[in-house]
Amino acid sequence: MFSELKKKVERHSADDKLAMQQRAINEARVAHALEMGGALRRGREEGRAEGRADERAAVARAMIADGLEQAAVCRILKVSAEELERKLR
Repeated sequence: MFSELKKKVERHSADDKLAMQQRAINEARVAHALEMGGALRRGREEGRAEGRADERAAVARAMIADGLEQAAVCRILKVSAEELERKLR
């Protein structure tokens, strides 16, 4: 079994056309892996940002529920009144 595999590898290595095809396949695999890694990283970053935004909205709701005025909440969280309204929806 190993000798058959070795023969196939030698044949492919000797054939320039097959070697070029294999290089193209390998390059496509690497490009795809890099693309997927970047997509995963972007997804994580977006998820974290969304989580932080959700947490800020929860904090704003809690502050208002505790009786803080919206102006004070805006000052503390460093957001505009319009942004606070969007977070509270």
